[in-house]
Amino acid sequence: MSPLPCPHRYRHVLVSALLCLAIACLSCEDGWQSEDDPVAGEHSPEFLDAQAIQGRFVLILAGGTSETELDLLAQRHGLQVADFDSRAGVALLDGRALEPALPLLEMLGHEAIVQWAEPDIAVHLDLQPNDWRAPMWAFHNTGLHDGSEGADIAAFAAWDETLGGGVVIALVDSGVDSAHTDLRDRLWHNPAEVPGNNRDDDDNGFIDDVHGWDFANRDAVPDDELGHGTSVAGLIVGRGNDGSGILGAAWGARLMVLKAMKPDQEGRHSAFAISRALRYALDNGAQVVAAALSTEGRSRVMEEAARELDRAGVILVTSSGNDERNLDEKPLFPACLPLENSLVVASSDRRDRLAQWSGYGRRCVDLAAPGVDIITAVTTNENGNRYGSFSGTSMSVPLVAAGAALAWSVAPELGAEDIVSAIVEGVSPLEEGADRVASGGRLDLQGAVNGAAAAGEVDLDERSECLPAGVIRCGDTVGLDSSDSNAATSDAMSDYPCKVGNYRGAEASWEFVAPKSGEYRWRLIDPVPTELDNDVFVLSAEDGTCRASACLDKGGYGANSVKFAATGGSSYYLVVDGYNGATGPFQARLECPSDD
Repeated sequence: MSPLPCPHRYRHVLVSALLCLAIACLSCEDGWQSEDDPVAGEHSPEFLDAQAIQGRFVLILAGGTSETELDLLAQRHGLQVADFDSRAGVALLDGRALEPALPLLEMLGHEAIVQWAEPDIAVHLDLQPNDWRAPMWAFHNTGLHDGSEGADIAAFAAWDETLGGGVVIALVDSGVDSAHTDLRDRLWHNPAEVPGNNRDDDDNGFIDDVHGWDFANRDAVPDDELGHGTSVAGLIVGRGNDGSGILGAAWGARLMVLKAMKPDQEGRHSAFAISRALRYALDNGAQVVAAALSTEGRSRVMEEAARELDRAGVILVTSSGNDERNLDEKPLFPACLPLENSLVVASSDRRDRLAQWSGYGRRCVDLAAPGVDIITAVTTNENGNRYGSFSGTSMSVPLVAAGAALAWSVAPELGAEDIVSAIVEGVSPLEEGADRVASGGRLDLQGAVNGAAAAGEVDLDERSECLPAGVIRCGDTVGLDSSDSNAATSDAMSDYPCKVGNYRGAEASWEFVAPKSGEYRWRLIDPVPTELDNDVFVLSAEDGTCRASACLDKGGYGANSVKFAATGGSSYYLVVDGYNGATGPFQARLECPSDD
């Protein structure tokens, strides 16, 4: 077999042609062919990958292969079917772990229904834990603890424009602690799936996949047994503006939880499970995929899933690893796959220097993002929420994934290539290590948002985005002074601009997830100053969006109460608005149907 084409990642327009010529003269390590240059008759690898997991074999099957045919094949070779994705035509077999793998792969590859047979490949998470010891400098660096003022992702300026509403980010990791208060209300909700009825309501092949799926244990509960996914999730969608805990860089977005890792004595996780998670993200509407993981091994099934994402315009954000590795010389995957709509991330520190341990490479790595001493969520225990400080490219990946969500939320009409360009071209220069990443810079959320707005010809001051400043549950009473600019938003009664979270006016809203279907009531209560003209109304918030056409009900002039029919598991925005800019203190209450 001839060498695999080298990864090509540098996207700056003025130099890309020169780099193409230079890279064309180079060759990478031997490997199987890309799908653009197939070799006739190829059916199994010629050598056993160093990252092969013993006794686990992946098959790419001919179209239309049935479960019965697969079972018979496995039996013929003394194996068991561990997992089968009939839609994608891929299967995982296990058994015969103590026998040489190559002869068995050769036999499997020659089966009539098998197009390719390979070992399952071990993939590793990219996190380096340590103790809590620093504030959240990545969002806003004031120079504390020997940092450099401004060496941050410019989050405050970006949040003035958007919090990422309307974008779904899939997290391929070890799951998420859904009980953590910074995360439990930020999860994606499958709109076509009815929780707990033991049926595949949306006919996508997964039963009760309300927030995602566990591909490691093959069930509908993607809880976090390792803790890694919870920490990554916290930096993407951790709830902000609630006065406690941590916050994510795009806490208005929704997180689809796709668990592909579980505890293993050697920390070796399945490339097959990751491939299934990537395909689920594609099939179920994710726009961005965060995968803070890497492997030296080659997995065709994982690459083909990544290529499907790429062709569909889904952005894959992944890491450069933590072993001070030049990826241009020693590739990691999926980082060095030749994909157009991907972002590979290195780690920088509080002084805008590339972290000493971070992977790098001007051809494989796009940009850096803060990844040293980053505070985020930790899985809960009997004492409640927990937080910690961590280092690693696993802390950098979620910030870039969140940046893609912010950029896309201001210009949803753009394609993935435009969003990738906005992020890469919007970076701020690194103080040290600029020559080790393609862009020469560190993530700048303001630059990404402004770049996307310019590409989409968006007037940021005229956008309509509805992002809540708080959460409300059944029976809660909330109070606010809407004249306080830190607690209110722009007037919504005229055109529903609904800039909740931008803190610019006389409106406030709370997010509510209905525990069950039924009739609910949202109303103002005493004391309400009689001179104020407050109105209340309810907006649908499916996938974080909120527009006039999605309104379930709207309080008319002077209305102080509305009833609305809610669907169990769905999300809504409950709004109090001062008509024509009226401001002042108020209280409001959510009343829910009885349990009878």
